[in-house]
Order: sequence, then structure tokens, then C-alpha cells
Amino acid sequence: MNHNIDLTALPRGKIEELKNIGYHYCSDVEANLQNLRQVLGTDWEDLAKVSKFANALEIFQKEALNGCILSYNKELDKLLENVIRPETVTEFTGHSGSGKSQVCFQLCVSVQLPKWCGGMGGQALYISTNKNFNSQRLKDFVTQ
Repeated sequence: MNHNIDLTALPRGKIEELKNIGYHYCSDVEANLQNLRQVLGTDWEDLAKVSKFANALEIFQKEALNGCILSYNKELDKLLENVIRPETVTEFTGHSGSGKSQVCFQLCVSVQLPKWCGGMGGQALYISTNKNFNSQRLKDFVTQ
């Protein structure tokens, strides 16, 4: 698949240089990396950035390797069917008092558990949009 070099992470000046000498697609650049490095005087790392595209399958495979975040509640984990993934945004909606905050608190704690405890050893960001965040509830989850 030919990707336009305008969509790469290369600096704008290097993109213009490449276009001026007839390279408009990533495949053109990839086929001539050695030659272009000599012509443009660009570091190998900068030119190699051109090929850092991923197709949908590659993204899916990377996400699958990351695993999923568990709540450690069998029924809830079965209901969610392993769809809470790291490095993604997940929104829970529902009526007041339906348990959305509790689920989010549990997931925030679970993702931070060390790997040897079944967690991911990661970090979490909790965003509350209704301005009634109760830090004591979160502390209760951590100490349970």
C-alpha cells in the first residue's frame, strides 16, 4: 500500500526535500533508504521513520499482546468479555447509582497491581465529568 510521505513523522523540511527529488510515497523512500541518506545527509533513524505505519491487523495483534484489564469479579469480567484494554479510552454510561464509578475504581486499582499479583504493573487515569469524585471511595478500594 502506498502511503503519501506527507503523512509521515519526518520533519516538514525533509518531506519537502524528498518531494523535490521525486519521492512522494513511502514505498519510494523505503526502496532507496541508503541512497537517500547520502543525497540528503539525513540520519538513518529519521529516514527509517517513514516506514513506521501499521495496518489494522498489526494494531490488533499489538493490542492482543497487551492483554486486558480484569476487575477480578468473575461475573463482570465475563460480561465485559475481555474488552477493557490498556492504552484505550473506555466510557461507562448508565443511571445514577448503577455502579459505574465502582467499576472504574476497581479497574484503576487492578491495572496498577504488580504483574506477579495478576495486574499489569501499569498506570491509570480516572476522569470524572460530574464533579463529585470521592477520593475516600477510591482509598477504600485500594485497602480492600
